[in-house]
Amino acid sequence: MPRLFTLLMLLSLLAVLCIVLPGEAHLNATLPSQFKDLKKDWTGKQSSERTVTGNVVAYDLGVELASGTCRQTLIVETGGHRKHGKKYVIIRHDYSCLNRIPEKVLIERQQRSLSVVRDPTCDQLFDDLLYIRGINETGESYQIPRLKRVPGKEREAVSSGRKLPCYILKSGLT
Repeated sequence: MPRLFTLLMLLSLLAVLCIVLPGEAHLNATLPSQFKDLKKDWTGKQSSERTVTGNVVAYDLGVELASGTCRQTLIVETGGHRKHGKKYVIIRHDYSCLNRIPEKVLIERQQRSLSVVRDPTCDQLFDDLLYIRGINETGESYQIPRLKRVPGKEREAVSSGRKLPCYILKSGLT
């Protein structure tokens, strides 16, 4: 009886391998092309975390999401070449509502190194971030200013014609 049981187990394992492996082979063949921009970290795991260095030029004080968490949005000038103009990125900080980045930290005029992960799903035009727009109960549209400019950066001309790349903040400001 134990030999029959072992034989049945081996046959069922073989059947599973014949059915599952062809599907997994296709899946494994597509994964490298889908994640070609990711690099491996020291543990051998895939990692897309990188450091963005620049100055905050605009920010909001946070918006509470339906999930009960909050989100702050920063616009960071990351430098650039004179020929092509300055480059700007969106940095999103998703957090427990008690842990927002204080405004006094955001308005400090100093270069910061931010540990971030790229998220193309939140790329946006700068102009779309300036106001929170909606329609009130009487059907009239309204807009409320959203972003504040860092003192001394009020006249900074952030590119409004193309979407800014978006990154998710992984750790605090440094």
